[in-house]
Order: sequence, then C-alpha cells, then structure tokens
Amino acid sequence: MHLWDYQKTKKKTLKKDEIWYLRRMLTYGLNGDKLDEKMVKRNWHEIKDTIPPNTRAVLELLIWDKPF
Repeated sequence: MHLWDYQKTKKKTLKKDEIWYLRRMLTYGLNGDKLDEKMVKRNWHEIKDTIPPNTRAVLELLIWDKPF
C-alpha cells in the first residue's frame, strides 16, 4: 500500500498508528502488500466496525472460519 501522507518507517510505532494503518489498508486496498494476520487478530475488536462489511465478512471467513 502506498502511504502518501505517512512515513513508512513509523507505521508500526504506536498502537493507534497500527490500527490506523490496518483500517487504511483494508479500506483502500493492499496494493500488492501482504496483510499481517497477527496484526489483524490483535486489533480486530477495534477495526471490525470501521472496515467495509464485505471486507469484514471475508476476513472472518478466512481467519476464524465463520460463515456469512
């Protein structure tokens, strides 16, 4: 993901930045980057209500094997 308004070296320094980074990736696309499953699981309770419903459903299916 291309972060035009954020320094890539600082993307994981603080908890709130990690959540912001995940929301941004899941909303605007990965652009060839890989999604870190551990980061998603660690922050799921904070990001699940702010990402698009289709994205949330796919992640629940892939990570927790939860049907639609």
